[in-house]
Amino acid sequence: MKAIAKFMAAAAAVLALAGCAATAGTGPAKSEDKTITVNASSEVKVVPDKASITVFTVAQGASAEEAQRAGSEAANGVVKRLKEMRIDEKEIQTSWTDLSPVYGTAEEQIEPAIAPDGASATVAWGVGNDIVDYEMRTYIEVGGIDIERVGEVIRASVEAGAAGANGVRYYSSDYDSAYREALIEAIGAARAKAETMARAGGVALGGIVSMNEGYENRSVAYKVADAAYGAAAEEAALDVAPGQIDVSANVTVTYEIL
Repeated sequence: MKAIAKFMAAAAAVLALAGCAATAGTGPAKSEDKTITVNASSEVKVVPDKASITVFTVAQGASAEEAQRAGSEAANGVVKRLKEMRIDEKEIQTSWTDLSPVYGTAEEQIEPAIAPDGASATVAWGVGNDIVDYEMRTYIEVGGIDIERVGEVIRASVEAGAAGANGVRYYSSDYDSAYREALIEAIGAARAKAETMARAGGVALGGIVSMNEGYENRSVAYKVADAAYGAAAEEAALDVAPGQIDVSANVTVTYEIL
């Protein structure tokens, strides 16, 4: 009996210790775990001051070699003209070139052909896979253009041998300043959202626990080239309306709940 009593007392002591450990593990959450996390974004509009365009040349020849020679001459003539306009060489890039055969349709006639009723007839058909020529296309991207010079650059490129231009893309050399402004506004928007959530939940909002920057799209940012254009531009042959471009910032902010 004494042995049984000792065993029961030891078991009770073990259960008591286990209960204390369980109570410690399921206690109230720490204050630093009481947080609100919000995402916010902001956009700042800026007027672009730089642009890039893509001009292209097209040349044909009876052979691949002839088309390549004519295409190279046309592209080199455009690049030479752009450099004469004091456009920085680092801003001129051959972005894509293609040399390929040109297919056409040839028609042949058979005279006479025998029709089912025994009468003569003329039969014609198209082949459609004959190589009738060769063509070389070269695309040249020109960047770092002052907005007011876009028309001038397009006109000069065409005069030098380009077949046309593929559109205008706009950039801002003041991007970094605009992005910092967008970041400040985004953090302010995050605070406003967190305060609204705290009031709705009947709690008070404390300080910032953590803050993270989201994805930054720098596609409209322009890095100023080392060389200047020099003389003032001539009167443009085309007026462009750059409008405004958006510079956006995204943040994720975690606040303490008091």
